[in-house]
Amino acid sequence: MRALNDIEFEQALKKALITAAEADCMRDMPPDEKLGSQLAPSAKFGQKMTRLIKNPKSYIKSQKRPPYRRFLNTAAMIVLAVSMLLGVSMLYPPVRASVTKLTRTWADTHSRYENTGEDAPIIPTSVTLGYVPDGFELVLEDYHELGIAIVYQAEDGTFLSLDISWLGKFYINNEHSDFYTMTIDNYSVDVYESNDANYQSILVCHDENRNITINIIAYLDVDELAKIISNMEFE
Repeated sequence: MRALNDIEFEQALKKALITAAEADCMRDMPPDEKLGSQLAPSAKFGQKMTRLIKNPKSYIKSQKRPPYRRFLNTAAMIVLAVSMLLGVSMLYPPVRASVTKLTRTWADTHSRYENTGEDAPIIPTSVTLGYVPDGFELVLEDYHELGIAIVYQAEDGTFLSLDISWLGKFYINNEHSDFYTMTIDNYSVDVYESNDANYQSILVCHDENRNITINIIAYLDVDELAKIISNMEFE
């Protein structure tokens, strides 16, 4: 599989951000009874969407921060970190016998992860979650070449995000969490347990057999996130 060039990667990034910001877009739409035969978004609405696509991090900081915006901020930071670090190297590694490994480098504000294995990833064709916390409804399930993205939304508007994919390098914010490790079934899991109500807890683990990374992000207790991993099945 060839690497993504700059234009292709920028298009993929924009598509991901547009999908994540759908709720924000709908908030600015007029009610159905006020729509005419044709939809004509206002100039202000167009300017806001241009700002979002051009500089999502700056746009988010300029807005108020209800739960879905905090989720979008986290998602944008992860996607932007991947885009800066991977560039055109975001492709499958060559197929050869080797030990896969996910390394972690600690810094003051973030943890840097790198997949140092050389085995080609085995992307699941489907994933079954045997446990989902009460009150969450599936709002996104996206299967793509490098993995699977699943998003649930709770009744209070907060999100549960599950990413199962091959990533060469990525960052996790560690400023607002207590870090420790735990074992869940056969997985060694890095836990970033939030110590700030404005930030989610994050679990990171690596499936050595498939050479894929599993990330779960949510405003939930770590025990709840651990249950999701423990009751997850791949096909």
